[in-house]
Amino acid sequence: MAIWFFHGVFLKKNTALLVNAQEGKTKSLRQIRFEPNDRISKDAIISDIEEAIANQKAGLELKVKPKSLEIPEELEAIL
Repeated sequence: MAIWFFHGVFLKKNTALLVNAQEGKTKSLRQIRFEPNDRISKDAIISDIEEAIANQKAGLELKVKPKSLEIPEELEAIL
């Protein structure tokens, strides 16, 4: 089980709990993973959620420049 933060890269508190969702692939997505017997502070989780809500309301967003797309001549001709 996990809690996902779509713009978790901006979270400053409790960063020890945060994990990059897919190292090398995701830029801002972070998560807190839980195992069945983990003991995690409810206060820490609530703090992260409150901070994520505040960041969302503030409009924080990671802008990623899209990769350029090369279209082969054959496909270009068909389109």
